[in-house]
Amino acid sequence: MTHRILNSRQKKKITREWADDFGTSDDLLSGCVAYGDKKETWIASRGCMEKPLTGFAVESVGLKASSNGNPTISAVQLLFGNAPSGELSLEQAKRFIERGEVEGKNKIASYRGHPIDSANVKNGMMTRRNSKK
Repeated sequence: MTHRILNSRQKKKITREWADDFGTSDDLLSGCVAYGDKKETWIASRGCMEKPLTGFAVESVGLKASSNGNPTISAVQLLFGNAPSGELSLEQAKRFIERGEVEGKNKIASYRGHPIDSANVKNGMMTRRNSKK
């Protein structure tokens, strides 16, 4: 799989989509280099990408930020802390993680103020986007 560094327009498209969908900041990835292909986007610090990384797998260098257009669990937990979210009780958080669904109307589920994962919302139900089911 060939990954390439995304230009500023491509990177801005991702941050705009996340801002529209999840309420994140427009400059969320401003200090990062984004690279990827049509299915995946990875991010790394600028310093990481200054020298050629011949022989390294892309997975060794950065954080997988999105897959098939959805932010990964790692990206949500690391980057979406300031996004509007629905605070879940312990029981709701367990149900959301284990079953992939819980009552709610937010696109980010949180427990104790920390984002857990992103969700699709329909008919008052939050369904995990990154569910393994």
